[in-house]
Amino acid sequence: MKFWSRYKEHYKALIQLGVPIVIGQIGIVVVGLADNMMVGQYATLDLAAASFVNSAFNIPILFGLGFSYGLTPLVGQFFGRHDKYRKSLHRLAPDPGDDSSMVQYRPARTA
Repeated sequence: MKFWSRYKEHYKALIQLGVPIVIGQIGIVVVGLADNMMVGQYATLDLAAASFVNSAFNIPILFGLGFSYGLTPLVGQFFGRHDKYRKSLHRLAPDPGDDSSMVQYRPARTA
């Protein structure tokens, strides 16, 4: 029980941030389900089209989720260093001498 009370404020903040995201995701799923239920009463071909469009709209949503999941550790590192606004984007840039096309994280140099 000591573990839970020790991080109580962190869990509270996490829940406050996470609940609106969960509600939004549930809303997207419910709207897609309701669309498919309404169109399914009409015709099979129209149901196939509505399901396809629903899946097509999920692609940018999943892209945004993946981008935000990948960005979360970097933001956490900058926040932990109290480096929220300055000198953070240049560390994400690739090294000019590096011939790989991937963007790599380079930690700050300590003086």
